[in-house]
Amino acid sequence: MLVFYPTKRISVTDALKHPYMAPLYDPWTDPPAQFPIDLDIDEDLDRDKIREMIWNEILYYHPDAECATAEFISSDKQTPCSEINAWVPELSLI
Repeated sequence: MLVFYPTKRISVTDALKHPYMAPLYDPWTDPPAQFPIDLDIDEDLDRDKIREMIWNEILYYHPDAECATAEFISSDKQTPCSEINAWVPELSLI
């Protein structure tokens, strides 16, 4: 089911009929879409934007991570600031 080239991948409907997924799929309760769905997730994102989105997602589920990260950064004198900024894009230490 997982193929690198999108043109060689099976369709969603075929994937749902695959023996691995078939027990979980009921075409009567989950019919295929009748028209293409555009989720707007294929936009061009640069590396910094992706990092920011991942960090915001982490904070959404683990809001305490921001405080823990700040404590770690303040206690870690061995790690260069530029390396820490690469981990946590929203903290600018320089």
